[in-house]
Amino acid sequence: MSLDKEKRQVLIGERLKELRISKGYTSYRNFALEYEFEPKQIWKLEEGKSDFKISTLFRILDIYDMSIQEFFNGLELELKTPE
Repeated sequence: MSLDKEKRQVLIGERLKELRISKGYTSYRNFALEYEFEPKQIWKLEEGKSDFKISTLFRILDIYDMSIQEFFNGLELELKTPE
């Protein structure tokens, strides 16, 4: 079963939030300010309310010293096949 774009964004956002919390950042605001992001940008990403550039994802993953493969491992983000 394929997921729509919005659901995939929510799953990615949830993963980002899990990572942040696992690294001891209970507040998205503190994380954002420490790493020079706009707090609203981090909130929107974590809530799945915003598209983002791959460069932003790489920047966040660099903070966590995580590869793109590690990030997506276990996420069920099936892409829709064109009909």
